[in-house]
Amino acid sequence: MGGTCINEGCTPTKTIIASARVAHLVGRAVDYGVNSGEVSIDLSKVRERKRNIVKSFREGSLNRIKKKDGLSLIRGEASFTAPYSLEVTRDTGARQIIEAEKIFINTAVRPSHAN
Repeated sequence: MGGTCINEGCTPTKTIIASARVAHLVGRAVDYGVNSGEVSIDLSKVRERKRNIVKSFREGSLNRIKKKDGLSLIRGEASFTAPYSLEVTRDTGARQIIEAEKIFINTAVRPSHAN
C-alpha cells in the first residue's frame, strides 16, 4: 500500500538523508559554538527509523482507503475479460468478476500491453 514513493522511493530515501543531515550538523556543532562529542552513526537504528516511518505511511494510506465510502480495495491479480469486465484472482485464490463503467487499477508499476 502506498506505491513506489512510500515503499521504495521518496520516503525511505528522505528518512535516510534526514539522518545524514543530523549527523552532519552534529559534526559541525563546534562551528556554531556548541560542544559535542564524537559523532557516530548506528545504521541499524537509521534503518529501523526508516522502516517505522514507511510502515506508518503505508498503514495511513490503507486506513484512508478503508474509511472512504464507495471505495473497495480488492487485492489480487486481475485481467480484463471484456471492455467493462475484470476477473480478479484474489490473494485467497478465490475468483471474482467485477463489472463497471469505470475501473481504476493502481498497480504502482508501469503498465504493459499484452500481445
